[in-house]
Amino acid sequence: MPTLAELEVLVLDGQSTGATPAHGQLIEVGWHRFRAAGQPAPRPEDVGSALVALPPGVRLPRAVRELTGIKNEELAAGGTEAEAWRHLSAAASPLVGAGPAPTVIHFAQFEARFFEALHAAHGEGPYPFEVCCTHQVAQRLLPELPRRGLRALSGYFGFSPDLLRRSAGHVAATCVVWQGLVGQLAERGVETWPELLTWLATAPKPKATRRVYPMPRERRLGLPDVPGVYRFLRANGDVLYVGKATSLKKRVNSHFTKQGRLPERTLEMLSQARDLAVTPCATALEAALLEADEIKRLAPPYNVSLVESGRHTWFASRDLARVAPAPDPQFLGSRAGGAGPPLSAGLRPAARSACEFHERERPGPPGRFAARAIGGPEGGSVKFPVGPLPARYSVAAVPALVEALSGSGEDPVRAVVRALGLPPSLGPGLAPGPLLEGLAELRALHPEVQGTVQSVLRLARALSARPPPPEVEREADVWDAARVREHLEEALGRVPALLARARLLRHLQDAVVEFTEPGQVEVRRLVLSAGLVREAGAASTEVWAGAATAPAEALDIAGYDRLRVLVTELKRVLRDGGWARLWLRPGRPLEGAALLSALSRA
Repeated sequence: MPTLAELEVLVLDGQSTGATPAHGQLIEVGWHRFRAAGQPAPRPEDVGSALVALPPGVRLPRAVRELTGIKNEELAAGGTEAEAWRHLSAAASPLVGAGPAPTVIHFAQFEARFFEALHAAHGEGPYPFEVCCTHQVAQRLLPELPRRGLRALSGYFGFSPDLLRRSAGHVAATCVVWQGLVGQLAERGVETWPELLTWLATAPKPKATRRVYPMPRERRLGLPDVPGVYRFLRANGDVLYVGKATSLKKRVNSHFTKQGRLPERTLEMLSQARDLAVTPCATALEAALLEADEIKRLAPPYNVSLVESGRHTWFASRDLARVAPAPDPQFLGSRAGGAGPPLSAGLRPAARSACEFHERERPGPPGRFAARAIGGPEGGSVKFPVGPLPARYSVAAVPALVEALSGSGEDPVRAVVRALGLPPSLGPGLAPGPLLEGLAELRALHPEVQGTVQSVLRLARALSARPPPPEVEREADVWDAARVREHLEEALGRVPALLARARLLRHLQDAVVEFTEPGQVEVRRLVLSAGLVREAGAASTEVWAGAATAPAEALDIAGYDRLRVLVTELKRVLRDGGWARLWLRPGRPLEGAALLSALSRA
């Protein structure tokens, strides 16, 4: 009889829209025959898989689309359940001898139900799978591991699972898990398939124990007590997570010393972390800047903030009605006019097809007041001088509300939906009455506001200066007039800070920052050019003579995030008793109350 390592098993996976056949539909199956010994785990592209079309008129739930990445159009071209069963039974056929095929599934208690339903509807003869659940095996072998889901367990054994939950990737991950568990089973004296099934049936599940993490304790206890950046690593060297620390030793160990309730993602990540890499930094501020850059460079799967994921910066016209991914399609003009050097080739196509917040061009420039409020000069040939902005719809509330208040658009309801920042798809589902009543409430409460850019910007500044109103509990799906008015005020109130931040970041692209961390005496100096930190070190007595080079292109999202982090860190330094000074141009430093005011507005 072959050992578990020598035995060829069938590894299966299924994706569905619900937990059972009674509450969901099977949408994908995956299969692969595999031996744990002498055979590398397959790549997802080497695994057999097939989509299963939904019944006519049934569409994928949004949550399932986001988890799997499967689109309704793809699924519509999938095969039938009968075809899916033929794939699975053909894969099992070479392994069926005197009994059913030895079959490995992770979380078999869920997926096996769908395979049993397929067999009942489309199969002939006895059920061809004898199933072993790798989750059940892991519960007995690794009771102290914080999480034993497929992502956590395959990562624990050094596999890099895909973020999307597809059957081919899950089968490949299950093969890695099977390999790892077979080795540990052999150490327990469980070496054949019958022995494994008997062991599963008789070995009790261990009771819940204190969490034990795979990261060696001495590795984290030996870290230096200095600022820096740390990276959690899988056994294969993959970076799982990047973090910053005022003290590397304290911050890293804090992940492992909490025994209370932790977020599921954190436990899943810590179940895979076998090692770490650290970069000590001179200050916590410099660690925060390095963290932002490392997250962009490494794209760790367990970081949420500061990830790129398709984001990029946007620039708006002076009336804020149109946006583009660059200040100008050709990026012509002078620095004084709000533009800069040539646009990188990758952004030119998008810039030429500049997006509009609404179909029609707004008439004329907003005038002197709006130009001052936006933070740019009135003249200049640059088409999109307002920016950088973090999202396409960052300032959409202003032109949308101008349209709604002035009645210049064809559909005031649609304008209110845009001003609220709601997805266009949500608009038709909202009753027009409360939307227009909320707009009327806004006009009645703020009679000074008119349907002009200048007037709406004045209101936005007033709203941004007031304290936040008390929260009122309402049903999540109910939009009455009061809620519409409050959300319009919130959307407008965010605009001045975004505009102030854009202006400050434009200046920070080419600047010198000097600072002293709270409790320290050394003055540090950062020299920025084109949004990058070109030099970092102890400040000398020399006064800045100006940036050596002009920026190479418009500030991208990495530069935006980097400078936004810098602003946040400078606020922290000043708040906690440190010192800071900005040289935005030679001979004119910004410090003290003026610096704090500029940072606070952004």
